[in-house]
Amino acid sequence: MKIFGIVLEANPLHLGHKYFITKIKNDFNPDVLIAITSTSFSMRGDISVLNKFDKTKLLLDEGIDIVIELPFSLSVQSADFFASNSVKILNNFGITDLAFGCETTDLILFEKVSNLTNKKKNISEKDASKKQSFSNYLRNENFTSDEIKIIENPNFTLGLQYVNCIKENNFNIKYHLIQRISNNYHDITLNNNIASATSIRISHKNKVDISSYIPYSKNYLIDSNTSDKILANLAYNCYVINESNTHTDFIKKEGIHNYIKNNGIFNNGYLFLTNNLSNKKYTSSTIARSILHNILETKDKFYYEEKYLRILGSNKKGFEYINSLNKDTKKYIFSNPNEIINKEHFINIKNILDIELRSTKLYGLITENLDLIINEYKLPIRKD
Repeated sequence: MKIFGIVLEANPLHLGHKYFITKIKNDFNPDVLIAITSTSFSMRGDISVLNKFDKTKLLLDEGIDIVIELPFSLSVQSADFFASNSVKILNNFGITDLAFGCETTDLILFEKVSNLTNKKKNISEKDASKKQSFSNYLRNENFTSDEIKIIENPNFTLGLQYVNCIKENNFNIKYHLIQRISNNYHDITLNNNIASATSIRISHKNKVDISSYIPYSKNYLIDSNTSDKILANLAYNCYVINESNTHTDFIKKEGIHNYIKNNGIFNNGYLFLTNNLSNKKYTSSTIARSILHNILETKDKFYYEEKYLRILGSNKKGFEYINSLNKDTKKYIFSNPNEIINKEHFINIKNILDIELRSTKLYGLITENLDLIINEYKLPIRKD
């Protein structure tokens, strides 16, 4: 069987994702297509403009067979941990192939860079942010200027992390590059029919009609301005009103807690807060992740759990595949929190789930949907 895995943040799900899913189905005809997705907040610490339950439903509508959860503790991470956690969980679900979007489909170039970074170790987010230093390194290895431009793109860099994880763990997983079309990851304005997620989020926040860029009603999307303001207020409470020490083990970098507390401008919203605090030492993503982990009081021991196998939703074909998995894998698979209450081997998984449930409550608060948490106990979402 060909069991394809994909990693999606779907923030928001848009026509580029629709193209991506259709392309995989047409080119590879997988027996099962599994998507792992981050939930209420993205890898970079952004607020998801789709709640995870609607996101799951929409992914199933687009032809995904199984949607699995990459919980807050494992997803709001630097690129290397995000990628590694995603691939390890997908491997537990028995994928044979991994497909991901990239700025090129040149496998020779990709393998060349992959082999190089394995020698140099993984490209960490810290390394990747030092673009000039990394560019010089590539230039010294005889890469051309055009190749370096491709290599420095975010999807290429994240793809390297997926492949490095496969190689380092000797997973029996083939990988496939799907050409990114019509837009650049960092595009901030809508262009063409397939726009970047960044441009859609910015346009939606600025009250621009984005209906023609998403394959569902725009009513699914949150009020970004409201959530942005409320989350900044919560950050103010965490860092300024409650002047205790840091509540999380997540960020070990010296001084980041005091830096946010002493320099944060909290009255212009969360996005402004994180962007304004970024500097040569801390990226806006590092700031955003630090704030979220501090609010939710996460612990670093949660970062490496690959047995967190939670189903958000599935269709009939997906459930049949899940039932075919071996007993050792199936004992870790769950959907509803009540399924794991009395299982001793779920102790660390329960801790991760606890943070995930709290992140849903936080998301419900900032989106003014306090009943959202009820949906955690109605999972999985089923597609007939």
